[in-house]
Amino acid sequence: MGRTQAVSRVIRQLEALTGVTLLKRNDRNVALTAEGKALYRKEKRSIESAGK
Repeated sequence: MGRTQAVSRVIRQLEALTGVTLLKRNDRNVALTAEGKALYRKEKRSIESAGK
């Protein structure tokens, strides 16, 4: 399995686990949804605080 496919699979699993769509997808672009941005900010803070 290629790296892109693996990342896509993990994102789909995370969406299923959280029950929200994290990415808006179309033929040419991928962008975070509002829920995806919120999760990103939360996890970024968690990672930053763990590194202190």
